[in-house]
Amino acid sequence: MKSVLFILLCLPLVLVSQEKQFSIAVSRDTVLMGNTIKVEFTLKNIQGNFEGPEFEDFDVLMGPNSSSSYSNINGKVTNSSKYTYIIKPKEEGEFFIENAYVVDKREEENSMQTEPFKIVVLSNPDGIIEEDTDSGFNTQIFQFSWPNDISKDIFSDEKEEKEKENSKPKRKIKKI
Repeated sequence: MKSVLFILLCLPLVLVSQEKQFSIAVSRDTVLMGNTIKVEFTLKNIQGNFEGPEFEDFDVLMGPNSSSSYSNINGKVTNSSKYTYIIKPKEEGEFFIENAYVVDKREEENSMQTEPFKIVVLSNPDGIIEEDTDSGFNTQIFQFSWPNDISKDIFSDEKEEKEKENSKPKRKIKKI
């Protein structure tokens, strides 16, 4: 009986404790001078304070921009946070994006860090500006309806009224 009670008490801890992950993603590792790079740090199932790198060899044009998400699907809990920077190299050469850190709120010894990331900056005598194909700034519009069984969008009533007005035969009225 005690072992069953112990298992039932520990089950939520097992469901909540998912794999922890701290990663870096870069839009490009080789760039022409004068172009930008998107750098994104992702924390998955980590509760802590994010400390970004100094970016000594780069100008930070934007960031850190942060976003977070939470999901609970059939007991599988996932927390995710992202920190995004747009950087521009100061000069040509090989440089590193330094380590970023996450300091665990509860246990400092469980803190994590990313590995340095190598960036190669090439000369750009023609001044070519490359479009960042991995910009991630695409806007998506989502429509929600309440209650969930409504299958038409929120503007359909207005559309129906305009269609009715346009479909009515226009008659001239004569006064007698």
